[in-house]
Amino acid sequence: MHPLTLSPHTAYSNDTDAVVTFSFVGVGASYLAEKRDDRGICQIQVDDESPTYMDLYDNSGFSQGLQAIWSSGTLVYGQHNVTISQVGPDSRFGCDSLPLAPCV
Repeated sequence: MHPLTLSPHTAYSNDTDAVVTFSFVGVGASYLAEKRDDRGICQIQVDDESPTYMDLYDNSGFSQGLQAIWSSGTLVYGQHNVTISQVGPDSRFGCDSLPLAPCV
């Protein structure tokens, strides 16, 4: 059985309190992002579970393109809500952008 993949939706924000929430019906979701030197730390939360923190910063100068940054694992079939939010400004770089590219 192959997973159903919807086209990714991409959005960017320079707000230090950027948040995106999406809902889906199914058994799992993945977060795809490109780690770069203008990215910081964000958190992702499914339903009422504890949030997971992810560091999207990479100053290597080499892009590895979009990669799976997070996966929900297998969830009980049903409607779920996923929230991705920026934790705050990151002192490693001068801007506060958060790439929001959820892919269900």
